[in-house]
Amino acid sequence: MKRVLASALAAAAILLYAQSPAQQSSFTVAGTAEVKDGNYAEAKAQGLIDAYQKALTQGLAQTLGEKTFQDKKTLIEQHFFQDPSKFVNRYRILSEDFSGDSYSVNAEVELSIDKIQIELVQAGLDRAKSQSLVLAVVQEENDKYQSSWLASSPGQSLAEKLLALEIQRWGYRLVKPEPILDPQKIDKYLSDKLWQSQLGDRRNARFLVLGEEKLITEKKEEASSSKALLKTSEEAGTGIYAAAASIKITVVDLDSGEKQVLPLIEQSAADNELAEARAKATELAVRQALPEISLALDRLTRKARPLEDKAQKIMLEVQGVESYFQYQELITGLKNSETLRAVELWGFGPQKVKLLVLVPADKESIKRQIASLHFPEFKLLPIESDKQDLRFKLEPFK
Repeated sequence: MKRVLASALAAAAILLYAQSPAQQSSFTVAGTAEVKDGNYAEAKAQGLIDAYQKALTQGLAQTLGEKTFQDKKTLIEQHFFQDPSKFVNRYRILSEDFSGDSYSVNAEVELSIDKIQIELVQAGLDRAKSQSLVLAVVQEENDKYQSSWLASSPGQSLAEKLLALEIQRWGYRLVKPEPILDPQKIDKYLSDKLWQSQLGDRRNARFLVLGEEKLITEKKEEASSSKALLKTSEEAGTGIYAAAASIKITVVDLDSGEKQVLPLIEQSAADNELAEARAKATELAVRQALPEISLALDRLTRKARPLEDKAQKIMLEVQGVESYFQYQELITGLKNSETLRAVELWGFGPQKVKLLVLVPADKESIKRQIASLHFPEFKLLPIESDKQDLRFKLEPFK
């Protein structure tokens, strides 16, 4: 719970930092479009959209770093370039020209840093892929199916809701559902590595937790002795409902296709309300599944990165961070370095940022390597510390 709270506070701090004037938000760009069938108005509109996209390209490359921007082009296209105008605060046309069947425009485009940051969070681009997860549990009852991922009539199943609350507490980001699943094809999805890889790339997610829940309910008459104990008509029910829930879950590494199949889980419950009986049985099954899901995710993570067993995760504190621009430059440089295998935001303090980093070597060696990293606008100077964590001071170039 503390980790989730820290992540929420960090996200809020990022948005506050995003308003810093040091973060470039205005770009001068050129847009072009073809004039079709003499429609000059449409060409002008398309030329501006092209200019918006180019401004977004520069802004996102600055925020994410060129390497991440290139690696995540498909996801960026999906989240940002379908409607680039929604990330524009205002624009000013500097010059424009119609020449034959072509339209060109030079414009100054001011982007909304807040909106970009919100979309980065929704796309999962604010985190490493290994921290994102697809969760889908298809519930079947009386030949009817329920899941927020169903292609037809999507609606969140109770198992999805309960699992989501717990898995998010572990620090994972759950990707926003999309209607793609056919409940009759779950076995096909679990055997199709291409489908899995495309899902992971499209949603920037490393893991898939895919389950099938079957609910069976029946109504049972109360015993005569039980009825005799009820004194009012409000207390008296017409019977007891019994519900049985069985859940089969598979955890998949979407990058490698490796799977962990959980044992079938079966639970039952009873209540004088049908909905309560179903909910109780499902909750019991989910509680039993949670430790198994956690172990499966841990096994897949270790299998994919066996060398990390010898690595350690320590705190990296950088003092003197005075702007969001410096923060982004710091994160980009650390993530692109070969020294650190993982860089995870922990939180902010007054003019400082704290990160969790996975390091494969001893503390002194890592300290020297981080101090030697090149940043365009500043350098990192090590600060001595008696603790296990690493501390640096950000010193801008004069």
